[in-house]
Amino acid sequence: MRERTNGKQIEQLIDLCSAHLWQGEVDEQLSLLAIHNGVAAWCYWRLQNGHIKGVNESVLKQWKSVYFQNTLQFQRNFAAFLKAKSILEQYDIPLLALKGIALASGLFADDGLRPMSDVDILVPEGQGKLALEILLKEGAVPLVVPRSSVHEDVDAHVRAIKVDGVMLEVHQRLFTLGSVYHTPQIDFFEHTKTYRKYDQEVKCLDDEAMVYHLVAHLQKGMQIGGLRLGWLLDIALILQGVEKLDTFIEKVITFKPDQRESLLEVFKMALLFMPEAQTEIAIDRQALIDRITWLMQEHDQHKLHRFVNLQQLIKVPGLSRKMQLVWYEFFPQKAYMKYRYGAETNLSVCKMYLKRIFRK
Repeated sequence: MRERTNGKQIEQLIDLCSAHLWQGEVDEQLSLLAIHNGVAAWCYWRLQNGHIKGVNESVLKQWKSVYFQNTLQFQRNFAAFLKAKSILEQYDIPLLALKGIALASGLFADDGLRPMSDVDILVPEGQGKLALEILLKEGAVPLVVPRSSVHEDVDAHVRAIKVDGVMLEVHQRLFTLGSVYHTPQIDFFEHTKTYRKYDQEVKCLDDEAMVYHLVAHLQKGMQIGGLRLGWLLDIALILQGVEKLDTFIEKVITFKPDQRESLLEVFKMALLFMPEAQTEIAIDRQALIDRITWLMQEHDQHKLHRFVNLQQLIKVPGLSRKMQLVWYEFFPQKAYMKYRYGAETNLSVCKMYLKRIFRK
């Protein structure tokens, strides 16, 4: 179990990531907090560029090690992304890079600055299962078993796979059909930009769509009790590159105007990383630090996740599909039950279902 994080440490880590010049002691606990929040390599880059002073040799070695690990992981992930891209393009299925692979390829100046554990890609609505079948046929390995085919139809992404040892998720939409952040009226393939990385074309969401995805995804994560400061840093770095900050934020909110307040909460948190930002948005720094501190404590995420899943399930369109989803929540297909519970026990399938119903 991690040591309890306090507000002072959160402020220190935000300053480490954003202050023009940070001078002070970085103790072991603060260094580990940077690593856990995915910003250690960013701090290492800032130190190398003269924005952080006074770091001892032990902390420097930790951050440098993370930086090189990130670099190696990016190389593996990027190769897997290019392989999936090449395969799907042969079948005329376009794709966009999402989240980590897109940010590391275009936003960050160095391969090692942005950690990522997997690769996320987006294909057009309705082509998720087809893309999955093609990648599996071409040698990808399945990692999980879905609760049901209905779940796989309504979820944001189909089941996770491995491509050359790298976890890859094929998204068929940005958010599940029942999410308040799902935007069925918007074709995100009309909101794109292209980077060149190692002489390879990487197409991803344009800045407004990218920030919408990141902000809404982060807010969704907060609802199940999770937050990493690195996710806020991603948003802040994009915001630093826009000319009219408040106008840009308003444009992002137009993707989902009925979620204005929840989106603004994340924007305000990201603005903590931009102490010199010119904005008319009211920032209560202490209230935001308190909120972030609470979110970074340990919560019963399984319980919160079940509650959010139930909320989303209720909002999935179509009564028949809703009823199927409710049934499969309690009685998933047998293959899922064996995948989920079979490896840890010798229970019969019947007892596995009882175990799931009572969440033991």
